[in-house]
Amino acid sequence: MRISPDLLFVAVLVVGVMLACDSTDSEPNNPDIPPTPSAPFEVKLTWDQAADLDLHVWISPDNQCSQDDNCSVGEGALSEDITNGTGPEVYTAAVGLVDRRYRVGVNLHFFNAPTTPGPRTAMVEVTLHPLSSNPQVSTYGPYTFTTAIIDGGYPVTGNTDGWWRPVDIIDQNGTLSVEAPDGTPLNDPP
Repeated sequence: MRISPDLLFVAVLVVGVMLACDSTDSEPNNPDIPPTPSAPFEVKLTWDQAADLDLHVWISPDNQCSQDDNCSVGEGALSEDITNGTGPEVYTAAVGLVDRRYRVGVNLHFFNAPTTPGPRTAMVEVTLHPLSSNPQVSTYGPYTFTTAIIDGGYPVTGNTDGWWRPVDIIDQNGTLSVEAPDGTPLNDPP
C-alpha cells in the first residue's frame, strides 16, 4: 500500500497538533510551583603556593563532602583533588537541600615535598545560582594557614592554624543566602 504525500502531511500535522494540545503535562508556568534550579551554588577554593589544601562542605558529621570521603551532601560533586598546586577545588551543589545549612571549611592538609613548608594563603569564592543570568558572587579571604593538619578536628567549628571556616550557605525554603560560619557543634539534621 502506498500513502500519498498529501495524506502523510495531514497525518503529521494531526499528530503535531495532538502533541501540542496534550493536557496531561504539569503546568510549566504555575506560580505555585517554584522552579528547581540546576546547580544552586558553587564553592571554589584557590591558594597562593603549591600545597595540598582541601575544600570541605558538610551539613552534619555524617553528611559531608571532602577529598577523603565520598560526597554525600545532596547530589553535589567535588572536583579533582589538587595535591600539589594552587587549585582550584570546586564543590557544585546539583540540588539544594531545603532548610539546611551548608558549612564550608578549608584545611591545609599537607605541604608536599619538595615544596617549602611555610604559610599558605587561601581564597574562597561562593557563587549562588551559577547557571543563571544574574549569579551572586561573594569572595572570602585571604586566610593564612601555618600548620598542616593531616587528620583531626573535622568537622571544624572555628578557625585554627590549619583550618578555616569562611562561610555557611543557607537554603531557607528554597532561597539561598550566605552567612557567617556557625561555630556550634554539629548534629545530624532531622
